[in-house]
Amino acid sequence: MRIALVHDYIKEYGGAERVLSELHKLFPDAPIFTSIYAPEYLGPHKEVFEKMNIRTSFLNFIPFGEKLISIFRLISPLAFLSFDLSKFDVIIVSQTGAYFPNLVRKGPSTGSGYSTKLICYTHTPPRYLYGYMTAREWQKNILMKIFGSIANHFLRMVDYKASENVDYFIANSEEVRARIQKFYRRDAVVINPPVETSIKYKVSSI
Repeated sequence: MRIALVHDYIKEYGGAERVLSELHKLFPDAPIFTSIYAPEYLGPHKEVFEKMNIRTSFLNFIPFGEKLISIFRLISPLAFLSFDLSKFDVIIVSQTGAYFPNLVRKGPSTGSGYSTKLICYTHTPPRYLYGYMTAREWQKNILMKIFGSIANHFLRMVDYKASENVDYFIANSEEVRARIQKFYRRDAVVINPPVETSIKYKVSSI
């Protein structure tokens, strides 16, 4: 079975990237398709991805692109539409809520649907599109608030369209499952992300 992994972008090593790493352990021969790969920002975790078959979009070739992550969300749909994954049997998307990775092109349509099945492991739908707290308080600037509100209106339509490309949703928690139901009108199975169980914690008696 030919399997492909898809991730928004690889510039940091957070929880989503740890899940991607675990998925790669399960499917070591699967190539990883992502918009931008910036190993120089990964610090000591750089070696985690060194031996992986990572394939990037045209965004990776734009000068200083790794510093334009937020701006690139406006054209990120084009980056994932540029990936033709029709030769794969299964696509596993790790959706962080930053871009729109579910827009990748699947195999040709058959009588019972597309020949390629797309499974999306969702960490969250895009927070900035649905009123959830984000790291940047861009709405404090009146011009950014006006432009951002207009852009987000169209990006919400893109996000919903991308969700229609998914065959099976997996949520990382009950909260995210509820968000998938609310914004995409789809059911999801909850599979909690992997947790390092070898770490010993000291519990204080209070």
